[in-house]
Amino acid sequence: MARPERPVSERYQHPDVVGVYDRVRYRTFAGRFNNWRTHRLLRSILKDLAPGGLVLDVACGTGRIDACLIEARQRVIALDISGEMLAVAKGKPELCSPDLRFVRSDAGRLPCRARSADAVFSIRFLHLLKRPERIAVLGELARVTRGWVVVEYRSVTKPLRVMKRGLVRWATGRPGPRNVALADVLAELEAGGLVAERHYFVSRWFSGSVLIVARGRAT
Repeated sequence: MARPERPVSERYQHPDVVGVYDRVRYRTFAGRFNNWRTHRLLRSILKDLAPGGLVLDVACGTGRIDACLIEARQRVIALDISGEMLAVAKGKPELCSPDLRFVRSDAGRLPCRARSADAVFSIRFLHLLKRPERIAVLGELARVTRGWVVVEYRSVTKPLRVMKRGLVRWATGRPGPRNVALADVLAELEAGGLVAERHYFVSRWFSGSVLIVARGRAT
């Protein structure tokens, strides 16, 4: 019998997982391309932020996007529940900056005042959570920002997969898995207190990832 999967809060505390995290995620061509494309989109988004702002990187992991935030001349607080992941991030030379601070924290209970950050980023994290947990985290992101919330969803069904599933349904008569559309993601953001302003697909045909720039309803 297969062992039940450990909760996210425990999985990324394990040295065997953390020790190979970067290498496993970005060793393939698709992984490298998605990483490059994500950073390119983030740099484009960051051009619209005034220098010197306070931004949060929620569930920062090994600091994947923090160099981008520093390059944009932002003051960065990078938060993660995993001390092991934070230790890896702190050891990266490119993240040695007086403008970057690491804090161990649960994304669902951020140690920040309401409307205290100019922008909040959460990349490659929400897909790890179940829907009620995602909505709770989105509510926290909406609470602490006075400006943007930039999130990545990795669940939108790729067009090629939509076509394949359609063919399977036609051939077998079985309904098959439900496709996830952008509208489903935007509705979930609304449930978390956020309103999307714009979105960017990492690779519309070959990836289910989409970056969404949103604001809290009250901002």
